[in-house]
Amino acid sequence: MSVTTQTIKIKQYGGAMLFSLLILSGFSIVVVSSLDSSSVTAKVTTVAQNKKLTFQSAETAIASSLNDFSLLNNAVLAGVDPAEAESKYASLPTSSLTSAKVEVAYVAENAVPSNYSLGGGFAAIHFKAIGRGTMRNNIDIESTNTQGFYRIVPSLH
Repeated sequence: MSVTTQTIKIKQYGGAMLFSLLILSGFSIVVVSSLDSSSVTAKVTTVAQNKKLTFQSAETAIASSLNDFSLLNNAVLAGVDPAEAESKYASLPTSSLTSAKVEVAYVAENAVPSNYSLGGGFAAIHFKAIGRGTMRNNIDIESTNTQGFYRIVPSLH
């Protein structure tokens, strides 16, 4: 018994290789575009987070000015006689990422109505505080908050 083998010659033109190359190229384009959009999303998230940090810094500066009596006194002096005021600004380092400044301005003095439980002889001093929080490290993000508040003091009149 004799076995004969025949060799069949088939010409290959690279159709499978071309098809796989097209599929691989399409997949690469999808991956690169999704990486690009995720980096944009990360940048937007970072900016929003930094904006919240600067807002909190400005709020912290305002909250600390409410009980800084030398700052309030200087604001009253600046409102009454600007030549006698030293400074109505305060800088507050709030964290390693942010810094904050607050400006306190004297607005007006009003008598407390006598029908309040305090009775007469007291005055309400109206202040306006402007807090500014900024990011450190040359990041250009700033938040500004304005808040009005009163201090009840014995009247001098």
